Amino acid sequence: MIRIPAPQLRWQLIWILSAFLVLLWGVLTGFFYWRGVHDARQEAREHLSYEISRLAIQLQHELDHGEWPDAERLLTLWAAEPNMDNLVLADSSGRILLANRIAWKNQIVHRQIDRFDQAVFQQVLQNRRPAVTWVSQISSLDAYFPIVWHKRQAAQIRGERAAILFGRYDLRPVHSRILASVGISAAMLAVLLGVGVGTIWYLLRRFLLEPLQQFAAATRRFGSGDRQIQLQAQGTGELADLIAGFNQMALRLGRSQRQLLQQRALFDTLAEVNQAIIRAESIQEVIRDLCQTLVNRAGFILVWLGEVKHREARVDPVAAAAARQVIL
Repeated sequence: MIRIPAPQLRWQLIWILSAFLVLLWGVLTGFFYWRGVHDARQEAREHLSYEISRLAIQLQHELDHGEWPDAERLLTLWAAEPNMDNLVLADSSGRILLANRIAWKNQIVHRQIDRFDQAVFQQVLQNRRPAVTWVSQISSLDAYFPIVWHKRQAAQIRGERAAILFGRYDLRPVHSRILASVGISAAMLAVLLGVGVGTIWYLLRRFLLEPLQQFAAATRRFGSGDRQIQLQAQGTGELADLIAGFNQMALRLGRSQRQLLQQRALFDTLAEVNQAIIRAESIQEVIRDLCQTLVNRAGFILVWLGEVKHREARVDPVAAAAARQVIL
């Protein structure tokens, strides 16, 4: 016996299409979100590096000339840029020299700014090379730029002084815009996928489920005794091969059944003929019963028996029987 899986195809297709829709929607939505976040992070990194480097050059110029009020106004002006959360200038000991918040002045930088990386601060201070680090993958970006200016006294240079310009770029508004954009894209994608899956479902129902239902109905009719049923295939696909095989099977079984019925009728006829011979009292009665039995049991329309007269070259009727629609 060959075992063939026979699930409910309609519900299986519904579950498969639904799972495919949800999976595809999730993958594409996740990809759009990841792509948007990746591009936003890259753009924010480049923007912060460029802007902080420009500010560092301008601050260095002002501090080199001892213009502390101008440097403070410059830092405050740059801190007004959207998404710029913190902007401070701290010396080598971590004391805040300038800040976008007045209350932070002369305070220790790592005590005022949450998650301030002192290791990066000291590394930039020693190497005199800027660094840009992520505080969190989705929250903010920190930039450390070294500034070195000359200490002047009586118009004479009395040494150098180093500090770190620190800026924190807040990415949460950017992520909010990305989420809103991805939400709109996800809704549009869901509509498109829904239309696509609906179209696929219509095609599957039209060209697979309905033909299978018609084929199943034909097999039920065949099983109930209708051996004359024949199906007509519209196309040359796999279902056409299945229908052709069904038609051949129906023809062969119908032919076999007719032959079996004919053989059974002949056997019944022979049995009744034997009974007639046993019951009959004369040869004429046997012949008459034989003709009638052949009509009633064997399905003949007309049965006629005659006696051959060779000398006279004729046949004399002895007995005859016919169906009702035949007139003797």
